[in-house]
Amino acid sequence: MNAPGFIDFFTKNGYFIDTAVFPADLIQALKAGLGRAIRAEAAYKTPESEHDPLQVMCCPFHDDIFLELLARDEIINRVEALLDRHCIVYTFTNSSMPPGRGNFSSRIHVDRHHMTGSYQEGVGLMVLLDDFTENNGATWYLPGSQHQREAPSEADFYAKSHRLTAPAGSVFYFHPRLWHAGGNNHTDQQRDAVLLGFCRAHVKQRLNLPKLLKGHSHRYNNPRVLQKLGFLAEPPQSLEEFYLAAAQSSSLRMNRPD
Repeated sequence: MNAPGFIDFFTKNGYFIDTAVFPADLIQALKAGLGRAIRAEAAYKTPESEHDPLQVMCCPFHDDIFLELLARDEIINRVEALLDRHCIVYTFTNSSMPPGRGNFSSRIHVDRHHMTGSYQEGVGLMVLLDDFTENNGATWYLPGSQHQREAPSEADFYAKSHRLTAPAGSVFYFHPRLWHAGGNNHTDQQRDAVLLGFCRAHVKQRLNLPKLLKGHSHRYNNPRVLQKLGFLAEPPQSLEEFYLAAAQSSSLRMNRPD
């Protein structure tokens, strides 16, 4: 679907599905990287933590393979069509459904609590790393509900919602105010997706990605990727930096995270 058609559909319905966007080899690499990230991030969680044991708060902190998604026109062009070319990553996490049950997403919810009217402040997307089926907990979503302030009743939600059943490599774009819920995984296999949130450049990121990734082991040199991570959205950190010429200032703030 072309950009105007995509925007019209998304604006009306609050979601859009692109099927089989990414090749199997990239999806397999992302799934392997997510497994490593889940194991690595477990070391940061305490026994008292209420966080989902499979959730990763910053996927690219653990593996460069996730940054490949920010270099792909297939998704970035759509995100920029909804927001603008200056938009940045708000959150870079995952949704992993354990075997035999649901997870933190298995409740009727929205990802943004405040209403923004017709102003599109952000957009979420899921990159499916496994086939999403009704049996393994495919997400429920209520088309057009992004304008609904109050949560729908459980009966109304499940009567009118659709299921996100799509093959691995597909991308589900959704409005942060779209009412949705993860299903329950009735299989003996974990079901994975990468979950990305984008926001306007003036919105504060959930984690300070430039600070978190700077000085880390990442060696990604794509300027567009660095811009999406927020390296060009950092405010000046000194008066000297503020008064630099625009080109110099942009160059200064675009420090590579290596």
